[in-house]
Amino acid sequence: FNEEMKLHTSFGIGGKAKYFVVVNSVKALKEICRRTKKFFVLGAGTNLLFQDRKYPGTVIKLGKDFVKFKISDNKITVGAGVNLFYLCQILKENSLGGLEFLFGIPGTVGGALVSNAGAFGEEIGKYVEKVKVFNGKNVFWTKNFNFSYRNSSFKKKDLVILAVVLKKGNKEMVEKLQKEFWQKRKETQPVGEKSAGSVFKRIFLENGEIIYPAKIIDKMGLKGVKIKEAEISKKHAGFIINKGNAKAKDVLKLISKIKRKVRKHNKLIFEEEIVVFNKKRYGYFWRFPHTHTL
Repeated sequence: FNEEMKLHTSFGIGGKAKYFVVVNSVKALKEICRRTKKFFVLGAGTNLLFQDRKYPGTVIKLGKDFVKFKISDNKITVGAGVNLFYLCQILKENSLGGLEFLFGIPGTVGGALVSNAGAFGEEIGKYVEKVKVFNGKNVFWTKNFNFSYRNSSFKKKDLVILAVVLKKGNKEMVEKLQKEFWQKRKETQPVGEKSAGSVFKRIFLENGEIIYPAKIIDKMGLKGVKIKEAEISKKHAGFIINKGNAKAKDVLKLISKIKRKVRKHNKLIFEEEIVVFNKKRYGYFWRFPHTHTL
């Protein structure tokens, strides 16, 4: 009751939720959804900015039955609540290649699907064969989905992701590749600090050019700019860091400041990659962050 959501997000930011429930089975999930009118499913809270005000609904986290996995042939069936670090460990131990780029991305499998998480030119959606979902009444497997850059059709559907079947890639030397990706991440990103990952999405122009928000923000000399305890990372301008006890309103003011300056000086409109939870925006179902949150 009245759970502090800052305890469940990588940002360390967030007001209270009226109810916080860990469900360990489909039966429990159905019962909770039947009893509540407002809820959303939380992953690891790693791509989420939870607002400061109290959420009058139920935050659901997937437990026991949703953190299992099964390997057969060249496929792995994995629960939506499985942490991506754990998934990468499973893949390494079973020499399943192709998903090495996930190593070091915080979050859960369900959240990764909703936001089509990726890195270094790869995305998880490429490896999805089918997804097990709950629509509020029934549980079923579906292949009716599509993925795009940091987006998926699951963001527009009232579905809770329960599990996914991932196809094996054709890469070898899984452990070596995972270490290389992790090293690159540590060298370029503020690993270990309180953040929600990349704040803004890349912009893809019609001529094929890609605009990287971090480069624009860096060139504008905004690294290190702060609003109270929310700071644009000095290591990677695409991240905002909670340097202490920052509030969601501080982060939102900093985001607005960046967007205003970029629009004024570069004629570009940045779109947020992080999920900003606002109770007025969502209705009965609120799917991800699922991780997001990842």
